[in-house]
Amino acid sequence: MVGNETLLFLAQRKPASLDELRRIKRGISPRLAESGERLVDAIAAGLADGAVPASDRAVEARLDRATLAARRAREKRLSAWRRAEATARGLDEQVVLPGHCLAELVALEAADARAIAEVRGIGAGRYARYGATLQALLEGELPAPAQGEAEIEA
Repeated sequence: MVGNETLLFLAQRKPASLDELRRIKRGISPRLAESGERLVDAIAAGLADGAVPASDRAVEARLDRATLAARRAREKRLSAWRRAEATARGLDEQVVLPGHCLAELVALEAADARAIAEVRGIGAGRYARYGATLQALLEGELPAPAQGEAEIEA
């Protein structure tokens, strides 16, 4: 296995021979060096393939600070609610709301019912049970705790 940073570094350096690869110290462990020939061959094959298609080179635009802060706040509210709900129901947090659902909810631009229902993994059952609560959490509101439940921190 090779880390992404090392792969990127090798792609930028493009060593054309084992000697060039050996001169690169950063991220090249002795074990990785054992595969040096294959690495050099893979780099040569990539270069021979030509330019990378634009769709593969596309980099997502960085989010501005306000958007990042809003997403962090949504994630904090959703995570606190999920934890409290799981504890109250005696379930694992992933049963209440799987991590991939939480991530997709955090990234939603609009917190409308349709967008929430279309999140992969929400399903009819979760939506029926939690749809209104999820919408309120995404809009920045904290649902009132049920009797005996701890209040969710903002």
